[in-house]
Amino acid sequence: MFRRKHKVAELEAHVKQLSEYVERFRQERDLLAKRLEVIEWRLKALIKVYFPSRFHNGLSAEECITILSKGLQHVAEVLAKAKSMPSPEGSERIESRGERERVYERLERLDDELKEALKHALLGYCTVNSLAKVLSISSHKAKVMLSSLVGSGWLDALKVKPLRRGEAFDIYFPSPYGLIACEKLLNASWTFAQAQHLKELKQFISDEELIDMAKERLKHAHEHVVSVKEDPTQCLIRYTEGSHKADLLIDGKYVECESLANDLEQTLRMCRALHEAQGEVIVIVPSTHAIRMMLQRLCLASWRLGYSLKVRIAHVNELSHLDAMRKYIILRPPKKVQR
Repeated sequence: MFRRKHKVAELEAHVKQLSEYVERFRQERDLLAKRLEVIEWRLKALIKVYFPSRFHNGLSAEECITILSKGLQHVAEVLAKAKSMPSPEGSERIESRGERERVYERLERLDDELKEALKHALLGYCTVNSLAKVLSISSHKAKVMLSSLVGSGWLDALKVKPLRRGEAFDIYFPSPYGLIACEKLLNASWTFAQAQHLKELKQFISDEELIDMAKERLKHAHEHVVSVKEDPTQCLIRYTEGSHKADLLIDGKYVECESLANDLEQTLRMCRALHEAQGEVIVIVPSTHAIRMMLQRLCLASWRLGYSLKVRIAHVNELSHLDAMRKYIILRPPKKVQR
């Protein structure tokens, strides 16, 4: 009897150990899948920019690498031939140019109309209707221009579905090369350029002021409203990759007040934390245009993180109750399972 109990205990210990190994393997597999998804996205962006005739949505990472490898081999052969030819000045040295400079040169060759459309899309006019309105063009023309910018590698797009009513619509956001183009077109990083545009529109509200305004509006409709300024401990979110402080805790829900001054990394951390803690991202922004900007940033975050995001969003002047906020789901295509 004693031996049997000892054997059972020994087997249970082995099962527990194997379960831990399986869980660790699963976590590592998910992390690798996420990294592979980001790598594939970057590779496709490279193909879009440098080999547009070879691009299609179904390209795998291996196919992208093959195209890039052959392309680079061709470039190396051309450079080797060029080095062997004497230049008019007698110099055989060829200056190499960085990726950023090549993107800038390609941007210079972009049609002026498309360049203007790209500039406005980066500033938050990221739907067909909003771009059509700001440029005073038809919705059809706006759609064609945005599709062209996606096809040439400057923008990407995701579907956003309202959860209460209405059909899904496209939100266009910058690709890796669109982010570089922004520095040339708007003389600033993408997120900084958006914050400056809100200031030009006189719609910018600082984070602290936004927190105070949101708290004042929500405290009448909710029992428990705490700001990070009052009690940072209650607003602290601990999640897999670290910790994050939300701006407000309202009846057990973490809420962010976004002036749009945050950079992309801060947005990504916020999305990871809120998604893991409560399954949705709840954001209060300064204005209607800031809602579009925030949805655009959340689409880019959803793409990079590799999963769909459930979102609640409102501008502070329409705020009455968390349940009355606009609700969306950003539809991120599922990851491809590598077999």
